[in-house]
Amino acid sequence: MPFLVLIWFSSLFAFSDSDSPVFTDPVAKEADNMVLKHFPDTAAARHFLLGRFDPAKHPDFIRLTEQDAIKDFYLQKETAAAFRKMQAAAADDGISLKIVSGGRTFQDQKNIWEWKWKEQKKAGRKDSLDIATRILEYSLMPGTSRHHWGTDIDINNINNSYFQTSRGMKVYEWLTTHAGEYGFCQVYADESGRPGCAIEKWHWSYLPLAETYLQIYNSVITYQDLDQFSGSGQADDLEVISRYVNGISTACRK
Repeated sequence: MPFLVLIWFSSLFAFSDSDSPVFTDPVAKEADNMVLKHFPDTAAARHFLLGRFDPAKHPDFIRLTEQDAIKDFYLQKETAAAFRKMQAAAADDGISLKIVSGGRTFQDQKNIWEWKWKEQKKAGRKDSLDIATRILEYSLMPGTSRHHWGTDIDINNINNSYFQTSRGMKVYEWLTTHAGEYGFCQVYADESGRPGCAIEKWHWSYLPLAETYLQIYNSVITYQDLDQFSGSGQADDLEVISRYVNGISTACRK
């Protein structure tokens, strides 16, 4: 092999003191930098994003009060502070806002998922792909829910029919007009061509944090991380990461 060719081939790699090749992929490096900016390491990021941690022991989380929510959910402190400002502003306009669902651990989401799985079985359905697809209309698989991050909240009622009532319509009109002023966005809105979950007028995401978590999720989470629940083997077939985790409204993307 000519000498110049050897030089060119050798330049493809850089070697550390341990003689291990170091690849300088700018995209991978940017992803690593983002992870390390928010988490100690990739393992910590993975545990957080999958909801495999105790929010009661996490320094960035706070337990909500009766004024905030119908029960003692946990949220990121920043999310809770933004909601309280929004709640106060809504009250000034005669609109009452209350959180009916907040942060959820992997186990919390698994409990919801497994209950719905059993109900589908009771209804006589046997095909796992069909069952998972039906549940995904309104409930994401454990490890894929934005509620794990402490950035997402369900407001007032988890039924779209509520938002068709006189009171519900006023609440929804106020939220669609003002929620963005406080950093919140309706991630599952009525948008043509949007994949993933059905419309959820109650689900609002605090984007100043959630946008970053979604980017990191896409860089560190794989289908191998989604396990230990019924139908987990269907996650890849259903493309839950691309279609459901990322199946959010255009207005809620950077």
